[in-house]
Amino acid sequence: MDEGLKAETHCHTTSSDGRHPPDQVVLEANKKGLDFLAVTDHNTFRGAVLAQRAVKLRGLEKPVVIPGNEVRTTKGDVLVLCEKPLSKIKKDPWDLRDLADENNCVMIAAHPYSIIEPAVGDFIREAPELFDAIEVWNATNLPFLNSKAARVARELGKPGTAGSDAHVKEEIGSAYTLVYTDEGSVESFLEAVRKGDIRPVKGLPSLTAVLAHLAWGVKRRI
Repeated sequence: MDEGLKAETHCHTTSSDGRHPPDQVVLEANKKGLDFLAVTDHNTFRGAVLAQRAVKLRGLEKPVVIPGNEVRTTKGDVLVLCEKPLSKIKKDPWDLRDLADENNCVMIAAHPYSIIEPAVGDFIREAPELFDAIEVWNATNLPFLNSKAARVARELGKPGTAGSDAHVKEEIGSAYTLVYTDEGSVESFLEAVRKGDIRPVKGLPSLTAVLAHLAWGVKRRI
């Protein structure tokens, strides 16, 4: 498929620190024409499970929900995207890699050079074999930090992904990853990531999305 399928590879719901429940996140992704939606709540697959349920209950063809989890490992945040939700996770990155291999999952370094969120940083260089891809564009991250991630990905020969890291539904799809596959299934998505048949598409959240994110941040702290 020349044009590729659009995938949101990094977003959050009320199952962790997101503003909107999985059902609303799914509807927003559908509205924006996304083919794949990786729901990556912190240290849980619950959001992804509920999102898959929402797709079925509403009879939607899209998006195909990828079971995901943003795992806070001992080295920093790692996106784990799987064929099926896992019943457990590992905080040690090498143990997590073994678990990923056993369950048809891919591991992606999330916002690797963030100065705000726990990031793996140059640990990617120390253990590149642990990662299938690197998030080279995070829509909430500073551009120069994304540029550094992209440079390291090129040096290591790793595929790059782009994601919104949405915490409010308005941010969903502000950055996305094109997936070059003719089959819209979870398995084909994971295989495309492994093969590097993907391309990050840069983007920034709209002013409306930024304001919604800021308002949510204030509300969470009150």
